[in-house]
Amino acid sequence: MSRKNEGLPTGQDNPLRQSPRWTAARRETYLAVLRETGNQRAAAEAIGMDRTTLQRRRRLDAAFDRACREAIAAADARLEVLRARGQSP
Repeated sequence: MSRKNEGLPTGQDNPLRQSPRWTAARRETYLAVLRETGNQRAAAEAIGMDRTTLQRRRRLDAAFDRACREAIAAADARLEVLRARGQSP
């Protein structure tokens, strides 16, 4: 039987353990704001968490990091379209 986080510490020492503050709803809100603005600080503030906590989560959670990179790319693309139309964000 394989453990998902085999080799990682358990309990409080496990950097990937689910924080009671880190919920699916917060994750989705963070990504939605990041997709809209491309601003990590604004996205962190929108869910009431510190930007550095979320940066650490990105370093430790490859799927979350990938979702963040995709959200930032979407924001960049949206801003490019606005610029091409002569509009400001």
